[in-house]
Amino acid sequence: MSDAIHFGRRERTMAWLSAAAWLVVPVAWETSRLLERTRPWEGSPRVAYVIGAAAALTAGALMLGLVIVATAAAPRSKQMWVGIGLVGLGVVASLIAGWAIPLWATLFGVGMLLIAAAGRVRTPGRIIGTALLASTAAFVLLSALKVGTADSYGDYPAAWSIATWLGTLGAAVGMLVWARIGERQFAAESERASIG
Repeated sequence: MSDAIHFGRRERTMAWLSAAAWLVVPVAWETSRLLERTRPWEGSPRVAYVIGAAAALTAGALMLGLVIVATAAAPRSKQMWVGIGLVGLGVVASLIAGWAIPLWATLFGVGMLLIAAAGRVRTPGRIIGTALLASTAAFVLLSALKVGTADSYGDYPAAWSIATWLGTLGAAVGMLVWARIGERQFAAESERASIG
C-alpha cells in the first residue's frame, strides 16, 4: 500500500498546519519556563504554557484527522483501527493533561507506529511514532539520571525540555515528509488526469 491513500489540498494543509503546531509547542513551553524565572506564574508564563498546550492539542487533532481522511479510501484492518484509537486517546490526553508529555507522546507514538505497520503512511508514521516514543524514553531516562536542577515539584525541567524538543521536532519532520509524499502523489494524479 502507498504512503498516502488519498491526498489533496485539504490533506496537505492539515499536514503543514500540524507540523507548524508541533513546532510551536516547545517554543511556547520554553518561553513559559524562561518567563517563570522572572515573573509570577499567573502572568505571561501561564499564557505561554497555554499556547503550547493548545498547539499540542491542535497538532495531535490535525494528525488524527489526517490519518482518518487520508486512509478513508481503503478498508482498515483491526491494527489500523487500534492505531487510530490510540492517536485519538492521545488527543484526549493532550486536552486533559497537556503537561503530561510522556502520556500523550506514548499514545501518539504507539498509534502512529501501528498505523505505519498496518501498511499505511509508512514513512511518516515511523518517523512520528519513533520520535514521540524517543521523547518518552528520553524523559524517563533523563529524569532517572536527575539531569539538571530539580524544580519545586521535584521534576527535572531539563529532562522535560529535551524530551519535548525531541518529540515535537520529530513529529513536525514526519508531518512535513507526509506533506511532501502527498504533494508528489497529488502531482502525479493531476498529471495522469490531464493526459487521460
